[in-house]
Amino acid sequence: MKQMQRTVLPLLMLCGLAACSDDDWKDDVAALQEPTPTSIVIMDNAGGTVVKGNRFQVRFRVNPSGTQLTKDNVELDVQNSDTYFLYEEEGNNAAKTRASYVEPSDYYALESVEPDKNEAGETLDGQWIATIQTQGEANFRNVANLHFVINYTDAAGTPRRISSDAVPVEIVPTVDEGIRFEYAKVQSLYYVQNNEVKTNPYALFDDINAYRNAQGMEWHYNRNYVTEIKTALDKDVLQADTTAFYSGGYMQYIPVTNAELWTSVTNGTAKKASTDVQVTLIDFGGTTKTLDLSVTYCYNILTLDIPMSASEINAAYETPGYMFEYDLSEALSEYGITPDAFALLSRFSSTNAVTGSDEHIQIPAVIEEVVGVADRQNFKPVIQYAVLGELTPGESTDPDTEADIANIFITSSPQESDTFWPMLSVTINIAIHITE
Repeated sequence: MKQMQRTVLPLLMLCGLAACSDDDWKDDVAALQEPTPTSIVIMDNAGGTVVKGNRFQVRFRVNPSGTQLTKDNVELDVQNSDTYFLYEEEGNNAAKTRASYVEPSDYYALESVEPDKNEAGETLDGQWIATIQTQGEANFRNVANLHFVINYTDAAGTPRRISSDAVPVEIVPTVDEGIRFEYAKVQSLYYVQNNEVKTNPYALFDDINAYRNAQGMEWHYNRNYVTEIKTALDKDVLQADTTAFYSGGYMQYIPVTNAELWTSVTNGTAKKASTDVQVTLIDFGGTTKTLDLSVTYCYNILTLDIPMSASEINAAYETPGYMFEYDLSEALSEYGITPDAFALLSRFSSTNAVTGSDEHIQIPAVIEEVVGVADRQNFKPVIQYAVLGELTPGESTDPDTEADIANIFITSSPQESDTFWPMLSVTINIAIHITE
């Protein structure tokens, strides 16, 4: 009897144990039957160049097939990250922490991991598509190698990871960040070259920005990232020519000189004339850069009247070194030639020359030079006269026959060219009248 009890009791215990853990055994068996990922194979020509803020996708295969993935068990390992910042933003590159196996990046975010499908919408076993969002607030370029890391737990309950080969990726700035426009706020409608009067196309320079990494290596934005140029303008007064955008670094807008808008300038009924142009650049990522430009022209021959106060000059002209000066900037502003007219040009050159008239002998004042034309940020031409004797109120010079002449010539050039563009070529006829 005791022997029977000894035999039955273990059997009951065994049966009870089996009944209590049946579900657990099933889970364990199911876990053992799940495939263990052994490798990640990157498919197609993954990676490449992407505009900042855009998404890109990478197709990959996990061996063996049957492995189930979600965004939660896939991570991005960013290696060999190298960032180039716009020159003006040097010093803003914060150091990154590399304390763990997976290096997080501020520039790449894994957005989703989904099963790959064929054209019929059928799931391709073992194949996946990862969508990655590029991001970042600064104006930068980044190159890096991305590795996909799959997290899983093996049969013994130990956390494991496998990693893919590198996917080389380059983030480039948006077109709005990579290109800057340079132009004059006014140009002369004509210019003289080799004694020939020529129409002066309005220049819009498309300069590319430069970037540097921590080692001082330099990289430049590429105009070929721009895939489309759109121009909105009044074709009756202006014609757009964007053919030199890529190779020459400029676009030009050619005035229809017989249009009434421009003839009002040449016949003197208007001191300046303007027409609106909108230029839009679109890069391969779909981002845009738009400029609303007021194309303004003045005539290349101007006439300005300069008052000289007899009482003030007669009291001072015998002082050694005395020179009468007159600021032309207010008068020139009426023609669109404002102090900031050339502030947007990083390449700026100015020349000037004066020619005194031999006809106004009744006014003992000799034109000497024009100063203040070399500062593109604050363009304020000042005419200087040497006064040789007392002035008589009421005297004046005829602007057609007795005018002194000041010539001002402003040039610029495209970013990668030595060819000078005549932004402003004006001849100023100066008439003098003597006041009390």
